[in-house]
Amino acid sequence: MDQPDFQSIAAQLRNPKGEDGIKTAVRMSENNAFMIASCIDSLDLKPEEKVLEIGPGGGLHLPYLFQKENSVRYSGVDISETMIEMASENNPSLIETGSVKLQLVTNNNGYAVLPFEDNYFDKIFTVNTIYFWDNALEQARELYRALNTTGQIAVCFATADFMEQLPFTKYGFHLYSLEKAIQLFENAGFKDIKTIRQKEWIENTVNGNIERIFTIISCRKDGHYNPETRSL
Repeated sequence: MDQPDFQSIAAQLRNPKGEDGIKTAVRMSENNAFMIASCIDSLDLKPEEKVLEIGPGGGLHLPYLFQKENSVRYSGVDISETMIEMASENNPSLIETGSVKLQLVTNNNGYAVLPFEDNYFDKIFTVNTIYFWDNALEQARELYRALNTTGQIAVCFATADFMEQLPFTKYGFHLYSLEKAIQLFENAGFKDIKTIRQKEWIENTVNGNIERIFTIISCRKDGHYNPETRSL
């Protein structure tokens, strides 16, 4: 049997494209369902809040988010045109009513510039994207900029001790210990940093069923951000 092309798998996880990208998105939606739901649960959504997700993938989880609070206004941004198209096809009624807006963004010097004004969102969340932040500090600062002064961000990921077991993570993944991730968000200016640890068993085609321990870092904005100097 041919060995999996782990470099190609890594590339599709970073930026899904074409038919293989769609298949990757479906698998990730299934494998990450509990992570995504746990991250959404940590947000304590309130009526009419503006919510941003970084990397919504195929958007198959959006009905769950709207079950939690049906009046939120959701924006999803992704670097993958394939994922924007897929998420749009999976959520036509939410898009038609204006509850969901999806936008393609591009990398700029290793981070995605968000097409939103300062202090715009009440909640921001992202699941399994931190590994692909090539300029992680600037990306975290960009999230800080877009979050309002009373807002909350939730970042869900598996730490390096788990991720190192997966053969594709040696190709372009940035792995984090809990301490390293907390330091990143402290350096970006976030306050009131809390962590939630969860565990689950997931199916893995390489290693069989494995236990995954994942973390949600929840933090808030405190103080004022100067977008001219990018200093805190």
